[in-house]
Amino acid sequence: MPYFASSRGPVTVKDSLLLDNDAAVGIARSLVTPRDVSVLGTRDDNRVVSEAMTLSVQSEISVASVGHRLIVKSHEMEMLRAQLVA
Repeated sequence: MPYFASSRGPVTVKDSLLLDNDAAVGIARSLVTPRDVSVLGTRDDNRVVSEAMTLSVQSEISVASVGHRLIVKSHEMEMLRAQLVA
């Protein structure tokens, strides 16, 4: 399980990336890889955080979409299982 730290300590599932700047910055900094550092090295901190936040939101949307598809597939499997039993 990944560990993300903010200025207040570890980021938990109860933190909001959209409502808590400290949590967003902590996660954004943890998402940056060594290759990203060389690409982002010419940008100022605010721009880096802004771009990382955008990536974070895009990632969150992608994960939510995958989660939704898994829920739909799970319901489909339940329906098929019920048809087989009946």
